[in-house]
Amino acid sequence: MDRQSLPHTFVGLDALAQTFLPPTNDPFGSVLGNRNLSAISHNAQNAEGVSDRLLLVARVDKPNADVEAIVRAVSPATVCELRARGATLVRRVQNREIGSGYSRP
Repeated sequence: MDRQSLPHTFVGLDALAQTFLPPTNDPFGSVLGNRNLSAISHNAQNAEGVSDRLLLVARVDKPNADVEAIVRAVSPATVCELRARGATLVRRVQNREIGSGYSRP
């Protein structure tokens, strides 16, 4: 089996944490995002007819991010850090935010 045909589920953690009028005790939606991630992890691992499905989770690094909470939500887990240059990050945000009211400089 080649790498491109490996059973997998991809999810962006930032999207799982988005909520309007967040709870006062969870202003960035971290608790909500991790709960949603845990449910998706469970559902992906129990998908009918597929064993050993990979769960790929992307998130934006935040200074106070609790990586251990994310690992608990999808355990077992392997954590990888990907880095990009500033210009690459700006370009990605600009492309991702099209239609959201984000104005390009």
